[in-house]
Amino acid sequence: SNTCGSGTQTRSIACNCEFASELGCPVNTEPVDRMCEDFSSCGWEVGAWGSCSAGCGDGVQRRGVWCAAGMDSACPEALRPQATKECRSADACVYDLGTFGPCSETCGTGERQRDVFCVKPS
Repeated sequence: SNTCGSGTQTRSIACNCEFASELGCPVNTEPVDRMCEDFSSCGWEVGAWGSCSAGCGDGVQRRGVWCAAGMDSACPEALRPQATKECRSADACVYDLGTFGPCSETCGTGERQRDVFCVKPS
C-alpha cells in the first residue's frame, strides 16, 4: 500500500471448494493484513535555501536535505542533493570614497576623479 515507508499488505481469502455449500469452508486463522516496509521509491526532499552567511562578500547558503522515508539510509546517497552552495552578497557592503584628484583643466570646466570602493564594514 506504500512504496516509500511502512504500509499494509492485504490479501483476499475465498473458499473455492466444490463441497463448500454442503460442508462450509474451514475457518481461516491466517491474518488478512500484515505490516510491510518498502523503500524502493523513496526520494530525497529539500527545503528552501537560507540566506547567505556573508552580508558582504563570499559566503555559504544552506538548506535542509532529508530522505522521504524518514531515515537517510533508505535513499541512494549518490543522488543526495547538495545541502550547501557558495553565494556572494553585497547587502551589507559600504562604499569607501577616496579623495578627489586635481581638475583635468587649469582654465574652465574640467573633471575631477576619485576612487570608490565597495568594502566590508569595519
